[in-house]
Amino acid sequence: MPTVVKNLLIINGLCFLGMYSIRNTFGIDITDWLGLYFPLSDSFLPVQLVSHMFMHGNMGHIFSNMIMLWFLGSAMENYWGPKRFLIYYLLTGLGASALQIGVNALEYFQLSAQLDGGAMDTILSKGGDIINQGMNYTDPLWGAMNRLLHVP
Repeated sequence: MPTVVKNLLIINGLCFLGMYSIRNTFGIDITDWLGLYFPLSDSFLPVQLVSHMFMHGNMGHIFSNMIMLWFLGSAMENYWGPKRFLIYYLLTGLGASALQIGVNALEYFQLSAQLDGGAMDTILSKGGDIINQGMNYTDPLWGAMNRLLHVP
């Protein structure tokens, strides 16, 4: 197995195990810090542009990503070499960040045009607590904006 692919599989696996261990042991969800939030969210951190590449939601998610990394990544690394493949891997991860942020920005501007300032203030100040309680606003516009700002 090529070196970069092997190391990426190990890193992703360790991140996944660490994420679940910390959640089950301490009740802390590290995706709150390392999952990619919309930049206008209070939860956004610049490190998330890279760290989101190593966060996976469940066993099916990591399994499908890692099997494709092994199948396709091995062939690409063997063809391109380790340095070029690693650069490609990281650039596509950053490209995914940019695409997600771009789509979220479109959604944000469409929703914010339909909400008044008071609604935005309420969502910004209380929305995160509502999401943490496993609930959301019943108004579709408020709910969509709340998910955008408070869910990675």
